[in-house]
Amino acid sequence: MQLQTSRGLMITALRADDIPAAMALKNELGWNQTEEDWARFLRLAPEGTFKLLVGNELVGTALAFVFDDVCWVGMVIVRQAYRGQGHGNMLMQRCLEHAAARRCTLVQLDATSDGVSLYARLGFKPEYLIGTCRGRIVPPEGAEGLGSAESLERGEGAESLELAPVCAGDLPELAALEAEALGANREALLRELVGGLPAGRRAGQVAPGRGGMVCRGSSGELRGFLLYRPGHHSVQLGPLVARDEAAAAQVLRAAFREICGRSPECGVTLTVPLYNQAMLGELRRWGLPVTPRLTRMFRGRKRLQAREDMVYALSGPEKG
Repeated sequence: MQLQTSRGLMITALRADDIPAAMALKNELGWNQTEEDWARFLRLAPEGTFKLLVGNELVGTALAFVFDDVCWVGMVIVRQAYRGQGHGNMLMQRCLEHAAARRCTLVQLDATSDGVSLYARLGFKPEYLIGTCRGRIVPPEGAEGLGSAESLERGEGAESLELAPVCAGDLPELAALEAEALGANREALLRELVGGLPAGRRAGQVAPGRGGMVCRGSSGELRGFLLYRPGHHSVQLGPLVARDEAAAAQVLRAAFREICGRSPECGVTLTVPLYNQAMLGELRRWGLPVTPRLTRMFRGRKRLQAREDMVYALSGPEKG
């Protein structure tokens, strides 16, 4: 569906051949998304990924990814010269129309400081603050490298934990644990994020810059996981979902050590909910500052079954 205005503007579907122009638009903001991220959006939400054209020039983008009855809105970008003219509002209205057509009862997004007032006028309410963590990781003193799996004791009388690389076969468990934390199932997104990983734990090496860790209890149950992937300027980590602080800390440390082993003092980026003090403390241990930058906002009903205390890092501001 195309939306044509009297001012010669058009909102229509973003296509694969628009990705270079979308990347150029995104790069003006210094964000970390890659061409593969844009391609992933098109695979996940082919009818919910939009561009704003002035003539033949791409000057804006927005995406609306639906999972269960939730619509996630991201990548709302308008070129600097066209801001302040209602173009962002036009893109948002198109995303909301898409959400309504899919009968979504909740719409969510992560707003920059410039976007909060726009989204508030559209009926969005603030939920919590999100910080951006970007820097180079240097292992703390005594943080020796981990192998592909390691058993860890949590203290006297506590169960042992086992770490292992994420493999594609873990997908059903990853989706179930994240659904418990978020109150909605995003298996389609997680399938995309683990794409290219080995089918089993001993099936071979992961693709460069892509991977993750799982943490299991003594009886083999999944206690937590973390995924990471290549970004435009640094490795993007997230989501990180765990049942407790110990499991979250172990998968984060293992992933950092794995990344450091491949590229010493590697640059990383995470987006983290600022209510999670345990996560903030762990990042400080690795010398990574967290800067408040975003506001999680929602429109519609709240997810009553969500366990937000299990969320330690997000998939990224474009994925939630």
